[in-house]
Formats: sequence, C-alpha cells, structure tokens
Amino acid sequence: MLLNFYKEFSGYLLKRIFIARIGGLIIGILLLELYLSTYVSVKAAITHLLLIALLIVTFRIWDDFSDRKYDYKHHPDRLPGAGNPQNINFYKLFVLCLLLFQMLIILFFGNYVKLAIYSAMLLLFSMLYLKEKWPPNMRILRNQTVLLKYPVILYLGSQSSDIYRLIISGVVLYLFISWFDIADTSNQSTSSRTWFFISILLIFEISKTIDHWRII
Repeated sequence: MLLNFYKEFSGYLLKRIFIARIGGLIIGILLLELYLSTYVSVKAAITHLLLIALLIVTFRIWDDFSDRKYDYKHHPDRLPGAGNPQNINFYKLFVLCLLLFQMLIILFFGNYVKLAIYSAMLLLFSMLYLKEKWPPNMRILRNQTVLLKYPVILYLGSQSSDIYRLIISGVVLYLFISWFDIADTSNQSTSSRTWFFISILLIFEISKTIDHWRII
C-alpha cells in the first residue's frame, strides 16, 4: 500500500508541485523577504526558503485535497488520491505532519505572535475547506480568501521590523496574486513559464512601489 502511495504521490508532485508556477512563487516571496530584511544571514535565508517552500507546498496539497469533488468534474488532473481512494488517508497524514513541522519551525525561529497568526490561519482555512459545496458566486469569494495565505507566508518568514513595509508588501503581493488567479481561471492556457518570470519580476515591482509610497 505504501509503495502504491509513493508511486501515485510522485506523479502528483510532478504535475502539481514541481512546476514553474510553484518555483516562481517560492523564489518571488523569498526575494521579497530578503529585500524587506536589513540583514539576513545564510542560515536565516535557508530557513526562510525552507519555511516558504513548506508552507506553499502544504497549502497547495491541502487546497487540491479540499477541492476534490469540484476538480473531479473540472480538473481531474489535480486530484490527490485519484489513482487509489485508499491513499487519501496517507495524504491527510502527510499534510498533518507538514503542518506540525511548520509550527515547530515558526516557534523556534519566530515568536508566539507569529505562531498565533499561523494557528488562526489554519483555523480559518479548516473552516473554508470543510465546506465542500460553494455556490458559483461564493466560490470566487472563497478562492480570494484562500489567497490571503501568501501575505501571511510573507510575514511568517520575514525578519523585518518595519511594519509599514510589511503591510504594503503584503497588500501588493495579495493584489498581484489575486489578479493573476482571476486571469488564470478565465484563461486556462496561461503558460506556467510566463507565470514563473512574472513572479520573479514581482519583487522588483513591489520594491519600487514600497519605496515610492515610503517617500510620499
């Protein structure tokens, strides 16, 4: 059974995790965090990268898992556990282990405030994901609410004490990803490679925006 799960999970990772879009997100948010921080050691940068990658991958799997019934009709290639329904419990256990590991990282390298915010995000997402059926007009609101995880990920990994810059960065980051999510939903042919380069350029656009608003 474990071998079957390993084969299926490997295929899922290649289709949904190890892709340019996810890589662009991880690198873009990491660059933004490094920009916001006045000084970051090599150890801290590696820790940031690990935390960002774990958070994005975990919520990607969790999001796909929660959308299984919707994706069964619209995006069957996204279904975790589609090859064998018995593997679903392994996906649940894997995500749970990742969530607990992230809490330990945040607690060890962060502080209790970040841990509380992370816990609140998990509670919010649990409520959103437990509701399986969403009316079409409410599903857009649900999807946009789920995107709040990206500004939170930015905050959780950042060592910056400049709250102003963090807030502005988080708002611009959310608006950018929100815009792309809507555009991508309406145009499924959007190139992942294009998204990757857009994500990398995001750091420079946000940097200029922050500096401009800071001067004003």
